[in-house]
Formats: sequence, structure tokens, C-alpha cells
Amino acid sequence: HWGMILKTKDDTDMGTDQITLDGGGQTGWHTHPAAVFVTVTHGSIVWRDGTNAMCPGTTYSVGQSFIENAFVIHNAFNASMSEPAVFVAMHINPTGVPFVTGVPTPGQCH
Repeated sequence: HWGMILKTKDDTDMGTDQITLDGGGQTGWHTHPAAVFVTVTHGSIVWRDGTNAMCPGTTYSVGQSFIENAFVIHNAFNASMSEPAVFVAMHINPTGVPFVTGVPTPGQCH
């Protein structure tokens, strides 16, 4: 039985961004103040979890979706060195709070 409850307690911003990563490109290490809903629309990406001591990577390809949890340090890499990767990120976050906060590379993720 699938269900979803989404309720905010204060003013909220919503937005959708399309991100294109050239071959070998990356987003850079960062966090978000709320969950982000991601769908890959071209190519594939490797999503690395810098909050995890093992810095694991998960590959997502065209048509696959996932949710980035709030305040998780992460970086998305283009899995190809020659083809672009494109994904769409839909965010819902507190009004006036930046959608992205850059962070240093986690020590375990070199």
C-alpha cells in the first residue's frame, strides 16, 4: 500500500532544475536543506554518499529516480567520460534558505 504525506510547517519554495554534466563532470560536494527528488534523463550518474564512512557510490541510469535526503553530503559524477549525463532535480525547501550549500570533500572520499 503506497502513500505519501507531505506537509510543511512554514513558507516553502519549490523548484526544478535540469543539470547537465559533461563527460567526466561532477556537481561538486554539497548538501541540501530538504529532500531532493532526482530523475536521470540522459546517460548515467554515480551518486556518492560522503556522509557514509565508506563513501559508497550508486549508479543511476536513464529513467531511474531516487531521493536525496536532507543534509546528506554528496556528489554526482557523470559515469561516462565522453557522453553528457542529464538529470532533473525537484526540490522543496524552506523559503529564503539556499537550495545548495557547497562543502569540502569528505576525508574518506578522496
